[in-house]
Amino acid sequence: MRNGPTVVCGIVFSFLAVMIFIGCRDRKAGEFEQNQKELQGSVEDLQDNIQKMNKKIDELEKTELEIQRMVEQIRKDIQKMQESISAFETKKYEEIKQAAGTGDSKVGDTKTWKDEYVITLSPVDDIREFGVNWYKPIDAKEISDKMPKEIKRWPRAKYKLQKSFKITLGDADDNEIIALMDFKTPEEDHFPFDLYLDKDRDLNLAEDFIENKESIRGIKVAYKDGSTENYSMKMHSYYYSSESGNVGITCGSHTGRRGVIDTGEQKIPILIYDNNCNGIFSDADDYIFVDWDLDGRINGKHDDKEYRSLYSPLELQGGKYKVAEIDPAGRRLVLKRQKNN
Repeated sequence: MRNGPTVVCGIVFSFLAVMIFIGCRDRKAGEFEQNQKELQGSVEDLQDNIQKMNKKIDELEKTELEIQRMVEQIRKDIQKMQESISAFETKKYEEIKQAAGTGDSKVGDTKTWKDEYVITLSPVDDIREFGVNWYKPIDAKEISDKMPKEIKRWPRAKYKLQKSFKITLGDADDNEIIALMDFKTPEEDHFPFDLYLDKDRDLNLAEDFIENKESIRGIKVAYKDGSTENYSMKMHSYYYSSESGNVGITCGSHTGRRGVIDTGEQKIPILIYDNNCNGIFSDADDYIFVDWDLDGRINGKHDDKEYRSLYSPLELQGGKYKVAEIDPAGRRLVLKRQKNN
């Protein structure tokens, strides 16, 4: 009987263990059921989202079809426009061909053309808008190791080699503008340099550093009549000879003069270009551009046929004309019909 309490305790502990196990099992079962319900809810939400996405896909596919139809219609419209443009250009070309001859011109009556046209010209600060972007060499002998004495202030040089040169702009007696080249790494071919240009003609180069040599603006050009005009140009080097010390540079004018030949029935744009980059617009090797195709704009590309030498005959509808007068500053141009036409 001494083992009786021990047996009773064992039974009690076993019962408690069974009850605890059953409680834990029921709790786990409840948690599992709750998790199962939450999972089922998530699955239903996903299915609902999938249905919504499928609807969106259907809508996008319909939109894509509509866009394809719109694109196809736009292509058809563009084709019609191109055909219209082609027909217009063909018609215009035929009119220009007739205008160039002495026969029946549909552009206008040649009798309305005057023997002389006086055209007022206005400055063009950046002629590149017409496609003109040419270079003109400056003779290397104009570049020197000597620094002109008339300069009041020189900039502080950054490098070992400096050269000075002068460019002439305008027809005034005092028409030279002084420049300084401060070379970084002279070589046998193209090489970089800092440029100082006395744009305002005050003989103070210390304040005239040129940041962009491809577009130098505000250069003061003087003319014999006492007037001045602003000038734009570009400049860069093209060779350096270590043996002779010679340096070559090129410059290109960005400045022009524009005007219009107004016949009463037509307005034909013209453009005068300072081809030799000297600030004078009346030189024989300067150019005149004429809107030959009558599209209302000047094409200044080097390979285009719209430019002629300034004093060469111009075959216009009213006959053969020629520049009879133009002042050096390029403010007034006189166009006259040739008598032997």
